[in-house]
Amino acid sequence: MKLIVGAMIEEISQIIEGFGLSKIRFNGQIELYSGKINDEEVMVLQTGIGKTNAAMSLSAVLSCYNIEEVINIGIVGATKPFTSNEVVVINEASYHDFDLTVFGYEKGQVPRMPVYYESNQASIMKFKRLLNAKEARLYTGDSFTLNTDLTGVFDMEGAALYQVSYRFAVPIAAIKVVSDVIGEDSQHEDYKTFEKNCSIRLYELIKHYFMEG
Repeated sequence: MKLIVGAMIEEISQIIEGFGLSKIRFNGQIELYSGKINDEEVMVLQTGIGKTNAAMSLSAVLSCYNIEEVINIGIVGATKPFTSNEVVVINEASYHDFDLTVFGYEKGQVPRMPVYYESNQASIMKFKRLLNAKEARLYTGDSFTLNTDLTGVFDMEGAALYQVSYRFAVPIAAIKVVSDVIGEDSQHEDYKTFEKNCSIRLYELIKHYFMEG
């Protein structure tokens, strides 16, 4: 069974409604839904915003259900040359706000963990083939990114989901839509506008992935 994961209700609401998924009793603080997409059993998880919420929610679900793959969806900020509304598939994820370089680790590396958590290669190829998506590196941190020297896309949950999946030995992939371009004068307004309208776009991507795979 695949688990589709989004941080906000705005990212998953159309998936829940469009495929007629049902909320299930699991944990009073975790929003979890189940049903079928194209006759395939799926679950959809809303984690809440931030690394801790993401890690806690996904750990709880992976501890209780037999999940064969995690698919993270959502919106991201991005550096140029990525553009607003562009679809990107994540090839690897790391943290931009974790720093133990003083002890010899690389920037973003948690001790005894890889620097970058890799996506499931089969899903990367499928996303690229079906959705004409570009690959991107995902950076995660507990802040809305307004400036950076890094190149890639940015969110507040993804690398935490990748780390949890790595620890549970469950494959993970992520498909994202760029909501705002970092450093643009309109970045904040672009994000707010896109957040309100992202659910249908993400629903269409998931529908395409499951229906035409």
